[in-house]
Amino acid sequence: MLNRAQWQEDQRSPTYDQMFPPHGFGMAHPIVVWLALVELLGLALAPVTFFVFRGLRDRGWIISKTVGLVLVAWLVWALVSLGWLSYDSGAIWSIIAGVVLGGALLWWSQRRTLTAFFRTHGRAVLMVEGVFLASFAAFVLLRMWYPDLGHQFSPVSPANSGAGRMGEKQLEL
Repeated sequence: MLNRAQWQEDQRSPTYDQMFPPHGFGMAHPIVVWLALVELLGLALAPVTFFVFRGLRDRGWIISKTVGLVLVAWLVWALVSLGWLSYDSGAIWSIIAGVVLGGALLWWSQRRTLTAFFRTHGRAVLMVEGVFLASFAAFVLLRMWYPDLGHQFSPVSPANSGAGRMGEKQLEL
């Protein structure tokens, strides 16, 4: 539970509509924004995963995308929970910028090793990137076909006769 000071701070913070305007670029082009963000964070964290997952054929190229998203989410959560940042779009973009800047410095410091790797294993990297893009496209198509995926259940209410389900047909594969 929030204490009185935390509640007041929460009430002063911006709403999601203010942080992410409904008619902004991100809301108008979510697929492009998500793909660009995932790729950017993957590039930024690639030098880290190249070291940690050096036993894999792609040296963690595909894992770097997930690591990037998880790292940014964790940093936002941790820094806001500690009270060092307020939860707003400025904090999120600052953390993304910090991660990307850190990744650029790592790329620069490891440029010879990374260049040599891409020369010898570029085909494998392109192959896993193709698998990622195909998976991303499949997920986008699934969400376009069934946008309420994952939101089938709601609290019991008179509107749904106490069944605990909303009115849409459940996904059947």
